Amino acid sequence: MCYGKLTFSALTTTKIKVTVSAAADNVARLMEVEAWSGSNPGTPPKNMALVSNGGVATAQNYTQDGYYPGQDFHFQPSYANDGTRYMGANGDHYWRDEHGVPTWIEVAFSGPKTIDEIDVFTCRDDYATQTDPSATQTFSNYGTTSFQVQYWNPDTSGWTVVSGGSFTGNNLVWRKITFSAVTTTKIKVTVSAAADNVARLMEVEAWSGSNPGTPAKNMALVSNGGVATAQNYTQDGYYPGQDFHFQPLYANDGTRYMGANGDRYWRDEHGVPTWIEVAFSGAKTIDEIDVFTCRDDYATQTDPSATQTFSNYGTTSFQVQYWNPDTSGWTAVPGGSFSGNNLVWRKLTFSAVTTTKIKVTISATPDNVARLMEVEAWGYETANVHWLVPDHLGTPRLVVDQSGSLSGLSRHDYLPFGEELFGGGRTATQGDVGDSVRQRFAGSERDGETGMDYMKARYYSSVQGRFTSFDPLFVTLKRLIDPQRLNLYAYARNNPLKFTDPDGTDITVTAENEEDAKKRFQVFLLGLPPNDRKHVQFFVGDGKDGYKKGEFYIKVEKDHKSKSENVGIIQKAANDRTALGKLTVVRPGESYKMESLSYENDKEVRGVMDVPLGENDFDGYTFFEYRGKTEQGIITSGGPYSEMIINGKLDDIEMTATMHHEMRHLVVGDFGRKALEARESLIKNDLNKTEKEARENARKP
Repeated sequence: MCYGKLTFSALTTTKIKVTVSAAADNVARLMEVEAWSGSNPGTPPKNMALVSNGGVATAQNYTQDGYYPGQDFHFQPSYANDGTRYMGANGDHYWRDEHGVPTWIEVAFSGPKTIDEIDVFTCRDDYATQTDPSATQTFSNYGTTSFQVQYWNPDTSGWTVVSGGSFTGNNLVWRKITFSAVTTTKIKVTVSAAADNVARLMEVEAWSGSNPGTPAKNMALVSNGGVATAQNYTQDGYYPGQDFHFQPLYANDGTRYMGANGDRYWRDEHGVPTWIEVAFSGAKTIDEIDVFTCRDDYATQTDPSATQTFSNYGTTSFQVQYWNPDTSGWTAVPGGSFSGNNLVWRKLTFSAVTTTKIKVTISATPDNVARLMEVEAWGYETANVHWLVPDHLGTPRLVVDQSGSLSGLSRHDYLPFGEELFGGGRTATQGDVGDSVRQRFAGSERDGETGMDYMKARYYSSVQGRFTSFDPLFVTLKRLIDPQRLNLYAYARNNPLKFTDPDGTDITVTAENEEDAKKRFQVFLLGLPPNDRKHVQFFVGDGKDGYKKGEFYIKVEKDHKSKSENVGIIQKAANDRTALGKLTVVRPGESYKMESLSYENDKEVRGVMDVPLGENDFDGYTFFEYRGKTEQGIITSGGPYSEMIINGKLDDIEMTATMHHEMRHLVVGDFGRKALEARESLIKNDLNKTEKEARENARKP
């Protein structure tokens, strides 16, 4: 053998080594050593020239019907892209042109396609053989000796020779040309010489995605969820005094050879025919099955080669099948029936099929005992992509899968408060089918076990139309003037057709009305340099993109660059979409509802209390969101947010200085995630700098 190919499970290395221990004349000679990465392809390659994929073949000329009197022969160019790489059983069904060379054949695709491989199959000497030729098979009599392969170039509106696509003196039946991917609508093969001056091509293929991507995966492997069962097997104790095991599970354990003790493979001495099945973890798409039988040197603990033969213990006749969901029965894999087999390793490749299990039926062995070392089924993991089509509330109503077909469409219908409707006259053709999408009412994620919708701060029961826990936001004047918000378990002001209740993650300004909020925002802006203020905006939430309708927000341009530390602080806080910070100006004398933590016997005790805010004893406070056990005596905000409380009696300059002071606490404490790092004593100098800058900015025109 001039060419030795080794395939194995992927490994990571920096170099390889070949040690030559013997040669015909004691002289080591190697033409090439190659090490391939990603030889197992990802998404299966597709033959764009194939007639079933939309390919249409035309030719300069061809041997007409009736050329051979009394023979029903057909040599139209359409036989050169029908998927058959050899001559028909009657000696026809390929493209033939006896009108002289040069002559050409073209294959037009169904549209622009990206291809990176073209394969050309000419006529073999043993033309009656009904199997694919090997990559090294040569011819002498009828093949194409000189030809050129081209693709249509849209940039030049003309034909361009494929890289490496010109051949003279060719004697290979199969020529494979790989090249950097090009996008084209058609390819052309021009034959300029043939052994007997007659052009003959069995098949022309143009492959897309031949250069591999995601590695193939053995779907039959036990670690990938494969489960092997068999008609029968050699029981434990069959060999007295020997601890041998021959269960079918050893035929999909990832080992292609016999165990060190002479067992650990599937063996059945109960006679043939007998069978073994491997069920996958679900429906899988596969395009290759490998069957490994018993080698003569059975004690060898390495994978067999692709050409290794046996005489004594292997499987000589067998059939490979897959479960066909369309017929609810077994279907033979194309090319999967063998008789007179003497190869230890049989690899079957075929057009991809989707199935849940495969089966190998053994009908003959040299000693009437079935032995299989391993059964593999190779396929590809495909992303299960869904596109969600929401309504005006963000609830996905239609779900489209990656196929884009109506058969892959599912729909969801809901009652006003989010309870999903099923059945009721809806049919599968109307999309009333199940899917795995968890985004449900208002775009929230539905818990499969409880049926509750996760709305960040708490869970929501669509059946009850209520949250399962109270709203941690305390009752304020803003709530007192809106009775629909007094029920702390209510959803969206009891108007789910108009409002949603997403949990925003921004800096908000708490105020009774928009005019009041804008006034406080203007005071806040005073603490920033005049040239930076235009990059900080006030806006009212519209219920979209996570912004609560009617809430007041501060937004900062993400890409704005400023030398001001105060701008950097607010930029970081306002653009942190993982937490919520509130800026609230209060009147002295009001009380603030907050939570306190204490520990009794190392057990956390949380209490809610109203704290009166004196008129002259504070400028501002920052209360962080409760995020788990901290220190005894820590006081947190009353809900799933951090809140900065500002004394409303301060003048504008001192108020903006206090706002930015508390904003620094918020950012250093990372919205409560690092609350202890934001203590006044630790960052006093930074806080003083923040206040100083705010006062200086506030005095600028």
